[in-house]
Amino acid sequence: MQRSWPFSYNRTLADSSRLLQGGVSTGLRDAAWLIGISALTALCVAKLDFSLRIPGHAILRSIIPITFGLSLVPRRMSGFVLSGGAFGFMALFSLFGVGWPGFGAMTSMLMIGPLLDVSTWNAKPGWGLYVRCGLAGLGANALAFGIRAGGKAAGLDALGMRPLAKWYSYAAFTYLMCGLLAGVICAAVWFHWSGRNQSQEYETA
Repeated sequence: MQRSWPFSYNRTLADSSRLLQGGVSTGLRDAAWLIGISALTALCVAKLDFSLRIPGHAILRSIIPITFGLSLVPRRMSGFVLSGGAFGFMALFSLFGVGWPGFGAMTSMLMIGPLLDVSTWNAKPGWGLYVRCGLAGLGANALAFGIRAGGKAAGLDALGMRPLAKWYSYAAFTYLMCGLLAGVICAAVWFHWSGRNQSQEYETA
């Protein structure tokens, strides 16, 4: 029977991962991956710039490394650890002059990990896993849109940025579509369409 308590292996993610070989790992190895990918996520969100000029595309900076992390450490609550760890590393890096991202990018980074955890908790392999990851991306970007809109309404934008009235009409659509597509595409990149149906149990040490 599949165990579903916190930090146990998520059998669907483990079986579907394109990167996890053999499906068996140890707590020390997983902890090292989570720390390293948290740091990578913080750097991506703070410094990476795709220059796409599409409202909502900033979720790519966090969802790519975090779904990568879930494919290597397919434990329940790994997403929560990755998002929280990324925030901690970002605070640490700021002491050395690494800048902070905008409100939207920060919100999507903090929310995508926990939402991926919730959406994939008891997921099945196949298209359902892809849809669940897409919905997690959509949810994270919906929250990011709300925070970003609130910041604009409060006058916290830099000079020269689009006012709320001109930005809102199309940003609502692009934020949701970017989140949905980013979740589905990242799931397709890091996870097989169907599980490998391996018979071994997964270590939780």
